[in-house]
Amino acid sequence: MAYIYRTSLFLFLSCFFMIQLSMGNARMNSEIPRINLSLKINKSMLRYGEEPRFTIKIKNVSSEILLVLNIKNRPDLQDNYSKLVITSFGRPVKMSETVSDPGPISMNDYVAIAPGKSFEIILGSLTFQISKLKPGKYSAHIEYLIDPINMPNEKYRSADVVFTIPQ
Repeated sequence: MAYIYRTSLFLFLSCFFMIQLSMGNARMNSEIPRINLSLKINKSMLRYGEEPRFTIKIKNVSSEILLVLNIKNRPDLQDNYSKLVITSFGRPVKMSETVSDPGPISMNDYVAIAPGKSFEIILGSLTFQISKLKPGKYSAHIEYLIDPINMPNEKYRSADVVFTIPQ
């Protein structure tokens, strides 16, 4: 009798945990965004040869505290887990990119963002030299992988910012 009770309890708990795991995966893979990612530029009109300053703003739009990769102090993570994309007339601009070998990621490389709160990062190490762009009108957006360890497929994209380099 005790054997049947233990077996039934084991089966019940196993099913319960499997349902909880599947519900968690469905929520993580859903289309509901957990953050709002935006990109700002310090100037919309740049002189030829001038480097702009880009700022990423990450806002937690979920109801949970989120741990987000903090690339603020780690240029090696910045180069690998955030990508600044520059386009001209809708086509990506081909530019040289920096290749970094990211060191290990620890819990010190994350920042906790409370629901409704934001965190800003000024991009210090750009993956290519914008100062070498020819005169023209350009758009830029950022692609950001918020947690490469626990959620390697959860990448976000900001809206475009526009800047011009006059002749």
